[in-house]
Amino acid sequence: MAQSTLKYPVLFTFWGIPVTLGRQAWQFVVSKLVFGAILAVLFHLGKGLGELIVITLGYTLIIHSFPILHTVGHVISSKRVQPPMTELRVIPLAIQTRYSADPDQLAPTVHLNRALGGPIMNLVLGALGLIWWASSGSHYAVLFTVGNLFFAFGALLPIPHIDGEVIWREVRRARAARR
Repeated sequence: MAQSTLKYPVLFTFWGIPVTLGRQAWQFVVSKLVFGAILAVLFHLGKGLGELIVITLGYTLIIHSFPILHTVGHVISSKRVQPPMTELRVIPLAIQTRYSADPDQLAPTVHLNRALGGPIMNLVLGALGLIWWASSGSHYAVLFTVGNLFFAFGALLPIPHIDGEVIWREVRRARAARR
């Protein structure tokens, strides 16, 4: 059996990619539980404690789905380009996608494909959420829809360490290469 070169313990593998737990990864779960509880209390204040707990758990699951499904989008897009993703690391507020290749040695389209996978996944899920919301009127559908759209558009912003930084950098790089 080959020796692992990963720095953190492997929780499981997803589609051949090891999922590791970074330091304080437990905060990933706790932060979403707290946010779910805050939303439940804000929007369902008159409900009984038992019902608030159920709503909190539902909201927490939905809130967890945003970064997890966003990451699935990155995994799918990474499988389409070479070199593929080498690790998914759970950290306190996000799931990092890790790659072994030197980013400066890769074509802009590789980074663009990888980085667009997450936001595209959230846009598709937001559109599906709109259908769910329109057909059911469920408050869970509202959170699922708004959260996925917020996550998608937020990921497209040119902020360091998120997809938008990579996307806009690689668009500029590709345009410069065409000149």
